[in-house]
Amino acid sequence: MEGITGEAEKELERLEKENLKITEGVYNALINDTGMKKQVERIKEHEWVKVVENEQNNNS
Repeated sequence: MEGITGEAEKELERLEKENLKITEGVYNALINDTGMKKQVERIKEHEWVKVVENEQNNNS
């Protein structure tokens, strides 16, 4: 990156790694949560979700 010091670049890389680690942790917690899985399935069954998914599949 232009205009960024080596120290600032290292700090940015550290923050990016930390953010990725946190995001992965949250993602894993959500996909392993049975209550969340039930909510996702309930949402997928909604009429408008089916309409939007069908439109996206037709445009692919």
